[in-house]
Amino acid sequence: MKLYLVRHGDTIGTVRKRYHGHTDVCLDKTGVVQVRRLARHLRKIPFTAVYASDLLRCRQTAQLIIGRRRIPVEFRKGLREINFGRWEGKSFSEMQEDDCRLFEKWYHDLANFTMPGGESTRGMAGRISKEVQKIIRKHKDGNVLVVAHGGPIRVVLCDVLGLSAQSFWRMSVDAASLSIVDCENGFRSVKLINMVV
Repeated sequence: MKLYLVRHGDTIGTVRKRYHGHTDVCLDKTGVVQVRRLARHLRKIPFTAVYASDLLRCRQTAQLIIGRRRIPVEFRKGLREINFGRWEGKSFSEMQEDDCRLFEKWYHDLANFTMPGGESTRGMAGRISKEVQKIIRKHKDGNVLVVAHGGPIRVVLCDVLGLSAQSFWRMSVDAASLSIVDCENGFRSVKLINMVV
């Protein structure tokens, strides 16, 4: 079985470098164009199932990729981005201005720091890993599309590559990018990372 991991297209937050996490924002015009381009690239892949974060930007991305194909889609809250809590919608510099002491803690312990009113990278990683394991157990073969966010896709890739949660932020996962993980007889391997068409 192959997991096709797709990050949603650009949103107003992506362009302005704002962290939207659980905030429900839609694709912008550029995001729609990006996803349509990726959809053309994936049009001949016979997907057996589609899973997506329940947030609008991922729902829109999944629908654009599927188009008129009749494929079951499951929207999963468990595939959401990390919850930035009170830092939702803020830029990197605004987070720093909000509380310099907390920001420094986050910067120096990316894996374990819990966002004020949100969750930690490690907590999000546990949530995503459980969700992806459910998907893998359910589908022994075929091509499965998973539409999510940068954070969840980094979690899957780090997990397969044996990297720690501390390595999470060192991996680029661009808007409307494709990564592929091959799952065969309990063994997983990364076939592609962060391809943008």
